[in-house]
Amino acid sequence: PRRAGLEQERGLVAARLGVLANIELPGALPRAAIPALLARADLFALPSLNEAFGIVALEARAAGLPVVATREGGAADLVEHGSCGLLAEDDADFAAQLATLVVDATLRRRMQHAAPRDLERYAWPAIARRHESLYAALAAAPAAQRKAA
Repeated sequence: PRRAGLEQERGLVAARLGVLANIELPGALPRAAIPALLARADLFALPSLNEAFGIVALEARAAGLPVVATREGGAADLVEHGSCGLLAEDDADFAAQLATLVVDATLRRRMQHAAPRDLERYAWPAIARRHESLYAALAAAPAAQRKAA
């Protein structure tokens, strides 16, 4: 039910702004359809305040898309402001950051090139190595230090 309301609201707002043909809210998709959808995009907007891990931001970056996200939630840890995307403080700032990337093609292209860089540190083998190192360091620490950690 909420999705239908969002679709209707999106249509009204997009029509009023004259951008209806440029906006897509595809809803749930099979995993295999996501790369093709991202390949058609120029940027990725993630206004969510509850995106705990921000995996979708990594997927967008891997597709070469600059990400506009809020500073809340996990996406903020995965998007370096000014490099591979822009981070917003609130709704008004989100709209401003999004407008900046839409209008500034040079900035958007620079961020598109930066987006897929350094993603290997988020791959599961790299994460496992970091955790293993942390566990080894904790195991090697004296018991009093481990309790403080």
